[in-house]
Amino acid sequence: MKILLAVDDSLYSRYAADEVVSLAFNSRAEVSILGLSNGNGGQSGKAGELPQSNLALLMESYRNMFLRHQPSDENPYTPNQAAQEWLQIDKGVWEELMVLQGAQKRLRTLVRRGDAGQVLAEDAADDYDLIVLGCGPQGQNLGGSSLGPLMKIIEDARASVLLVKEDQAIHKIVCCLDRTEVPQSSLEMINQMATIHGADLELLGITREGWLRVEVDSKLTGLWSYFDASQEKVMTGFKEHSELQPFVSNESRPDLLVIWRGEKSLLKRLLPPKWFAGLVAQSQSSILILR
Repeated sequence: MKILLAVDDSLYSRYAADEVVSLAFNSRAEVSILGLSNGNGGQSGKAGELPQSNLALLMESYRNMFLRHQPSDENPYTPNQAAQEWLQIDKGVWEELMVLQGAQKRLRTLVRRGDAGQVLAEDAADDYDLIVLGCGPQGQNLGGSSLGPLMKIIEDARASVLLVKEDQAIHKIVCCLDRTEVPQSSLEMINQMATIHGADLELLGITREGWLRVEVDSKLTGLWSYFDASQEKVMTGFKEHSELQPFVSNESRPDLLVIWRGEKSLLKRLLPPKWFAGLVAQSQSSILILR
């Protein structure tokens, strides 16, 4: 698995980083930590200079979360030599490179000059499986207060996207599925999240008028068998699409809501961007959007 963690100096980014550390060590993923520069720094005239010194310190702190998570002799991200240098690898793009890197798993820290749209640029530059972002109560993210940039990432990213809403324990994961096929990689990602948190897993078939419930039921039965082999508690149920937003806003809401929105997903058409933006803004649950 290859994970892209996009961060700024907000508390929500720290929550997202905590989640990535757990997921990365459990899955032995390759990780890239992307920091965004506001574009106002780096004007001293020195070629290749990192835009903001405080951003460099922030990125170092996030990298150290991984390096200090386990003893160095057990840590797959520990390099043989810790000498590091920030180098400008493209116009407006910096990467922190290590000399004689010898880690079992790659841990990159890099900076892109620009706004949250640079998350999509990095997603296009590499073959990521998952993008992880911290997200405020109303969808604030990466220095922005509007939902627009965040929704663009959700709609246009090639990778799956995890929005970490709060620093909360995940006891219940609800997966919203339709009758279309879900890729094996997505199923494994759900399994990883449930295993990390020891969470109950509920498979929720989303239906609407004109859909044959028996088709969705057949899909849920197969998925129940798949997850039951590895998870302690797996439940199934149904929910009309009109009930979904109130469901994730009430007191019994799940801690993590998983929604399948791949290119062939019927839910992508059933839950359009405007509706989904309302869900992101109102839900206190973290949200995993699967491709």
